[in-house]
Amino acid sequence: MLTPDAQLGPYRIETALGAGGMGQVYRARDTRLGRPVAIKILAEEFSHRFELEARAISGLNHPHICTLYDVGPGYLVMELVEGETLAARLQKGRLPLELALRYGAQMADALAAAHASGIIHRDLKPGNIMVTKSGVKVLDFGLAKITQADETVTASHAIQGTPAYMAPEQLAGKQCDARTDIFALGLVLYEMATGKRSRAAQGESVALDGLPDRFAHVVERCLEREPENRWQSSLDVKAELEWVAKSPASGKSQSPKPPARWTWAAAGAGFCAGLFVLGMAILIRNPASPPGHPARFILSFDRETIEPFTMPVPSPDGRYFVFSGSADQGPVSIWLRPLNSVEARPLPGTEGGSSPFWSPDGRWIGFVADGKLKKIDLSGGSPQTIAQLPAIERAAWGAKGDIIYQPGNRTPLFRIHESGGSGHQVSKLDRSRTENSHRSPFFLPDGRRFLFTARCAERENNALYIGSLDSSAVRRLMPVQSNVQYIPPRNGSPGALLYYRDSALVAQPFDADSEKLIGDAVPTIESVAYSPAAALASFEVSTAGGIVILSPPGDGQTRLTWFARNGEEIGAVGPRGDFGQPRLSPNGDRIAFMRPDEQTGNRDVWYIETARGVTARLTTHQANDAFPVWSPDGRQLVFGSDRGGGAVVPPYIKKSMDPGSAESPLAPSTDELSVANSAPYDWSQDGKWVSIGSFDIWVAGASGDRKPFPFLATPFNEGGARFSPDGKWIAYASDETGRFEVYVRPFAGVPATGEGKIQISSSGGDYPVWRADGQELFYMSGDLDLYAVSTGDLGRPGAVPAPSRLFRVCPETAPQGLPLRNQPYNYHYDTRDGRRFVIRCRAEPPGRFVVLMNWAAGRQ
Repeated sequence: MLTPDAQLGPYRIETALGAGGMGQVYRARDTRLGRPVAIKILAEEFSHRFELEARAISGLNHPHICTLYDVGPGYLVMELVEGETLAARLQKGRLPLELALRYGAQMADALAAAHASGIIHRDLKPGNIMVTKSGVKVLDFGLAKITQADETVTASHAIQGTPAYMAPEQLAGKQCDARTDIFALGLVLYEMATGKRSRAAQGESVALDGLPDRFAHVVERCLEREPENRWQSSLDVKAELEWVAKSPASGKSQSPKPPARWTWAAAGAGFCAGLFVLGMAILIRNPASPPGHPARFILSFDRETIEPFTMPVPSPDGRYFVFSGSADQGPVSIWLRPLNSVEARPLPGTEGGSSPFWSPDGRWIGFVADGKLKKIDLSGGSPQTIAQLPAIERAAWGAKGDIIYQPGNRTPLFRIHESGGSGHQVSKLDRSRTENSHRSPFFLPDGRRFLFTARCAERENNALYIGSLDSSAVRRLMPVQSNVQYIPPRNGSPGALLYYRDSALVAQPFDADSEKLIGDAVPTIESVAYSPAAALASFEVSTAGGIVILSPPGDGQTRLTWFARNGEEIGAVGPRGDFGQPRLSPNGDRIAFMRPDEQTGNRDVWYIETARGVTARLTTHQANDAFPVWSPDGRQLVFGSDRGGGAVVPPYIKKSMDPGSAESPLAPSTDELSVANSAPYDWSQDGKWVSIGSFDIWVAGASGDRKPFPFLATPFNEGGARFSPDGKWIAYASDETGRFEVYVRPFAGVPATGEGKIQISSSGGDYPVWRADGQELFYMSGDLDLYAVSTGDLGRPGAVPAPSRLFRVCPETAPQGLPLRNQPYNYHYDTRDGRRFVIRCRAEPPGRFVVLMNWAAGRQ
């Protein structure tokens, strides 16, 4: 028994939390990081399981199972879960059905994570479930069993668990599997909804009267006596519960099916400690070990925020993932996460870094920061500058030291050597085929030849090409509608090209030496996130390590959702989809938005009727049109476009809501107003002015000569300029203090002076929006809370009060995208009356990726 203030390595014991048959759990403090932790010490008779358990937990993570922080001699250090057990909560009475459905879906998701890794809990009950502010966490995998054919980790063959929550086969001492946990889940669901413990485990029938039919159906099937008659997957239970949650609570069972899920979906598990003894075991294979069976799990990022529209990139040997992200509202950096760890770490000196990529030997990581292409040694040291290079979209590093990169969204490919120098163009856009960019370069093993995809305005021309550093000639290999990555021969399988087709990743056998396609492409991985606008499937591979990481379908999709001022979700506008930049019309009956065409991939401006959910397309140009802004009377729109190609293009104005109506530039071109600074922000209520820009703020007249002038141009980044309803002020965001804050300045139709600037936010702010009557200004904080500030006395010195927090934006999934972070300006919400807000929410929670291990061994 440890006493308070006892020391285990860097951990100081504070108090005992609980004990059980497998050991003791203590609350402690990490003296290095100052955070509370839970420490589990195994009883001596279970010490033989300790090494396997530690290895098991180290590579897993899940939002509804907790995290392993550290391993010491004879102990595990885990996340401390604050809250109360579900058992304690149920002593106060049953849960509201909405809460029971939400908690049940979270439990099912956690169980699916364990089941996909071959782990059966075998003791699921309210006492092993913690209720926290963010939902539930499943605890105490102390009786968990690994379901490997060659390995069963249990103390004995005796019946183990809590009899009141045991499935019939478990009580009989028979083989348990995932369906055993599903039976226990059904008992917990029943208890949450009724406040009563079921005796189904003892063979008594369950009284489902009074429960909504849809919910009763889910519970009834969970509690079938024969495992074959139950739900066969926890993910099925999750999908059913989510379907019920979206249906009328008292409705009858109906024929519509619940939302489809990815058919091979798999999840990994994390681990946590709370008031009860915890334990889990799973074998995590070393990626460098001999080939094994394919394995699938979820890689979750709960502490770090990955930059939007990016994903972790595995090292060539599959041991690490690198990504651009941040934590705790800190600066964006390049982060490294080992495959067998739940912890990621930022690489020192990479602040501001983006677009990371690996050298072919896995020693170096390349990235862009501060307008330079840099590299950093994986073993340590400071970053080294390769060359001046403002930005890259994607890059590939060849075995001979050459780097091929795509510098922008609408460019050919360029080449630079790892030793430095200047970039040289290596591909040429074929305008006769409407090519507008060459994308996703990928070196073949010889380090001279490379693959790339050509994206075209006419989508049927999109294709995969092979080029060489030794020649300007390129050869078309096949039509494709996504990025392509080459998989070298491995474990007896031939080389292959992996790409997206018909909602799946397919493998096309390919001989790299002869540059010939062999046979037919074979679907290998069902369901992956895909963006037709970017012709990009969200996946990455390790060339030698047998690792594939991908985003699940729906990742990146959004939903326009209404929220009340108190944060209550009050409905959605239309279906899921790729809805961007929502903007309410003056009378609130329509929402303009940007949406990519599923066939061509080009972005266009649309609107949706808020009452009926009917959508209409407004622009049809083969270029990208975005950033819609309504005229004060709601009869016209101004929007941004790249339809001028490489030329300077100001925003366009659309004269009516007819798709065929005239579209013309809002203002004359100027050398000072760059393409990046040509997105509109707002149209003043008197109809005279339009604010424009991304990194500086310009204003153009809405009539007359319309020549734009710089309202605010500084060395810092400014964006989001919105006119106050009376036209006397402009609200905007600026990073002049080192992070984005919201300010207002007087506006009089001329460039801003140094007079009258008022800082509105104080702890980070972005996306200012005025209430229609000008009495309030809203903004989003860096931690995704929505704030309101009274602006009725804005012109009176000292009259602006402190901001008031309203609610967390999209609490379940977070909005799509992040604050500026030196990216082109975007916006994610809008309001007219300040009583309800339309917000562009992600359709699925962010920061979760599917990882497939030993994938090549399982390829057809």
